[in-house]
Amino acid sequence: MTAIRPQPFATIGSGDPTLTRLLADVLREQGGEELLDAVAELHARAEDLRRDDAAGGSLRAAVAALGSDEALPIVRACTMQLAIANIADDLRRLRLSRAAETRGLASAGSLMRGAAPDGARPALDVRLVLTAHPTDISRRSVLSKRRAVSACLDGLDDPRLGSFERRQLEEELAEAMSIWYATNEVRSMRPRVADEVRRLLFFFESVLFDAGADLARDFRDAVGEDAGATAPLRFGSWAGGDMDGNPNVGPTTIAETLRAHRELALRMLIERLGPLRREFSQVSFEAPLGEALRESLARDECELERTAAELATRYPHEAKELLRRKLAFVKARVDNTLSATLGHQPDEPGYESPTEMCSDLELVRQNVGSAAVMRGRLDRLIWQARIFGFHLATLEVRENATELHEACRVLLPGYAAARTEIERTAALTHACLQEEAPARDGGVAPKAAAAFDTIARAVATYGREALDTFIVSHCEQPSDLLCALWLARRSGLFTPPRGPDPGDGCSSSLELVPLFERRVPLERSSHTMAELYGNDAYRRHLEARGRRQEVMLGYSDAAKDMGYAASQWSIYRTQERLAWQAVEHGVELRLFHGRGGSTSRGGGPASRSILAQPPGTVGGRIKITEQGEVISAKFSDPRLALDSLQETLAAVVQATVQPGSPPKPAWRDEIDLIAGAACSSYQSLVHERPDFAELFAQCTPIDVLGLLNIGSRPTSRGQRRTVQSLRAIPWVFAWTQTRIGLTSWYGAGAGLCAGDLTLQRTMYAHWPFFHGLITSLESALSAVDLTVGRRYFELAQPAGPAAELYDAIETEHRRCRERVLAITRPERLTRPAPESLDRDAARRAWLDVLSFLQIELLGRHRAGDDDACEPLLATVAGIATGLRTTG
Repeated sequence: MTAIRPQPFATIGSGDPTLTRLLADVLREQGGEELLDAVAELHARAEDLRRDDAAGGSLRAAVAALGSDEALPIVRACTMQLAIANIADDLRRLRLSRAAETRGLASAGSLMRGAAPDGARPALDVRLVLTAHPTDISRRSVLSKRRAVSACLDGLDDPRLGSFERRQLEEELAEAMSIWYATNEVRSMRPRVADEVRRLLFFFESVLFDAGADLARDFRDAVGEDAGATAPLRFGSWAGGDMDGNPNVGPTTIAETLRAHRELALRMLIERLGPLRREFSQVSFEAPLGEALRESLARDECELERTAAELATRYPHEAKELLRRKLAFVKARVDNTLSATLGHQPDEPGYESPTEMCSDLELVRQNVGSAAVMRGRLDRLIWQARIFGFHLATLEVRENATELHEACRVLLPGYAAARTEIERTAALTHACLQEEAPARDGGVAPKAAAAFDTIARAVATYGREALDTFIVSHCEQPSDLLCALWLARRSGLFTPPRGPDPGDGCSSSLELVPLFERRVPLERSSHTMAELYGNDAYRRHLEARGRRQEVMLGYSDAAKDMGYAASQWSIYRTQERLAWQAVEHGVELRLFHGRGGSTSRGGGPASRSILAQPPGTVGGRIKITEQGEVISAKFSDPRLALDSLQETLAAVVQATVQPGSPPKPAWRDEIDLIAGAACSSYQSLVHERPDFAELFAQCTPIDVLGLLNIGSRPTSRGQRRTVQSLRAIPWVFAWTQTRIGLTSWYGAGAGLCAGDLTLQRTMYAHWPFFHGLITSLESALSAVDLTVGRRYFELAQPAGPAAELYDAIETEHRRCRERVLAITRPERLTRPAPESLDRDAARRAWLDVLSFLQIELLGRHRAGDDDACEPLLATVAGIATGLRTTG
């Protein structure tokens, strides 16, 4: 190649000359001037891609001239450039969030106070559930390097730095970048379930344990001291418990995960108790300690006799420092609880529950004699114990309905002979209501049944806070949930009443949650729930749980089935029907939104999504999944995490206190028309075109995604890979890599153009749901790059059908883009703001190099070039980094 060297590094990040120099130094050290020249030339050709028709051929020829072994250093260089740009964006977001800190929460506090100035305020029950879905390609080793670089860049931004401090930070930055460049972006081995658990626990340990407590304290300050001691937001996790389609998750991983959660929670509490115990050296001269605290200390002296003796011997000078002494006893009890969790037999008692620990800490807090100390670290620790307890995050278990039916066929006598839904429902209902527990033959139970046995042991050992939910995926009929109820009955998690009184001895330790995902199950969901609400056995389960029911909605599979626009309206209508129905049956409903990171999987800003829900469906109660790269984006930094949590909570408060008005009948008719036409357009391409699956396999990198080792479960359900069997995540991932992002917008143009433009403009201006739909489409369309995307279709043979498919995609993209512009009439799509334009242009050239490299390496890999595999996988990671999403 001829060296052009147009200083490509200056276009990334903040443009800081120090960063530019250090980036160049890293590449020069790792690959010499030759690497710098190669990267600079490819970047220069990519910059001309949209200005010169010949530039595409020039870039393609330059990429084709590279050997497969030469590609990997270039891929790493481009990926590092894009990752640095991400870090710069994050730092920019942090500065903005500092300027607007807690503003949204203050507004939420005003709404809460105004909602009931003289009475009870709306109760909040918000749960964010972190999942182990393979949507974050970044290795933890790479994430740690990025954090180190971010910390150094943030530090260098401090104008107070002296020359020595600046030089030291620059040396740390150069070291971190050098190690990062030499680190593989792609894992060499597929992660085990335990690795996925550890990855999520890392975010709890490093960020969420503190951010969650800070959120609760900020919310209390915004609402007022009478906000109460109930945490407004809690956390859950699927890692280690999501059995759906994952043969690696089962009873063993459930048990191991629960223990890992508990161990980490206790260790973090101990870590924070230690400094308090050392530093609370107050001696009360003015006001005597409360009687309750003195009685508590006397009880500790009696029950923790060995600890008391040790304290008297080692710290005799602390005899009058009774707050410190009480904290020492609290720490000793938590130490003993941890020891028991690890399988040891402590000779002194621990705590039976975190409530006991909170009571002891509250006694200390009430006796510190200082308002500043009362609201300090001890207050934060109490909130951490309230939110995270000894379980850290509530584990949730999920299994496919098919597996539950199979377990019942094996274990429930006569069930295998049931052929119709009526027969299955009758058999399960009768079995659930039997007073005697189901017989157990002692043999090996199916995995689904064994999981319920493990859950029962866990609830008995750790309490319901540790594991309280079982989700039935692909739920389509009442028997799907009744199978779960009978398996819970078999394991002792559900006990029917012993007499005619429905509450006589009845108990149910597990929330059973149907997950409705595709078009037909969503449309029939209210019928399914009506039959369950009227079923004798399920009604007893509901009564035992205070008539509370949770229902989960699957955004990913709904969009894969119907397309984005149609799926959003289908889920909206489903929520309305379920909410109305729950009111009619006297049921307290909580909706669980199974969202992902991309537009097609329900992604987008949390506040926009929450405020777009149907009026009256939030009511202070909501659950939302946080998946993959979204977890890294939101919870990798304590300040960003707190900002994200505040945004979510503020939106829930607003949707609860100011739910808005239902859509007008004319708007409903219009969106019905839009959704119908959009669904028809999408399905005619994806599900009805005979050659679509084959073209999809040839024109996207779907065949290499399984080699990435980014998740513990397979990319498809079953052996034969079809569009229907493919999981929603790799389906979206593959289209995202091509820069087309078809799943986030295809069909919406046809749908919108089938309707009334004037009416759609009115809906956009006055209906939050439709405004969110169009805004999400706008964002998705802005990310589409057909200049690059059409190159992927050149991989297909024969070329004719692929060209025809591309023409259909291009036509629909043009139609959708023009219609969205006609509705919104913004300048964002046609003339982005200067800052956004500069940043996008800087990213685009690096992304284009990676895309052209990926296309070339895909061809080589499919032709049998083994050397192409490693750099090819690295391009997937690089493009995901640049786009900040896998889909």
